[in-house]
Amino acid sequence: MDSEAFIREWTRAKVSIAPERVYFSLPEHDSPDLPLIAISRQGGPRTIYFDNPYIVWDVWAVNKYAASQLAGQLADAIIHQAFATPFTVAGETIRWEGSSDPTILPLPKLPWAKRYQVAASVWLRL
Repeated sequence: MDSEAFIREWTRAKVSIAPERVYFSLPEHDSPDLPLIAISRQGGPRTIYFDNPYIVWDVWAVNKYAASQLAGQLADAIIHQAFATPFTVAGETIRWEGSSDPTILPLPKLPWAKRYQVAASVWLRL
């Protein structure tokens, strides 16, 4: 199972943002439609039984308030997912065994958007 794809689909299901607004990287054009979330794996061990990715979600919105609200919603979803019902993506079921407490950081802005970053390690049983 592709853990990053799983995390993207989980994010699409859990956060109130249009599903097509969750990406693996920032869209190429200068000022994409907002809000959006870009997901990246920053490390973490993987075996045939589990994956423990360190995931960073970059949350972009038109203003600081909107970005912080969406980041908070994402952090709450991460906390509540631990030990919840297994999640199925593309016919594969993965159990989200837990996560570190998510960190929320305001980051430098661009002229067209404000950004918050949510980061957490997640424990996935494959």
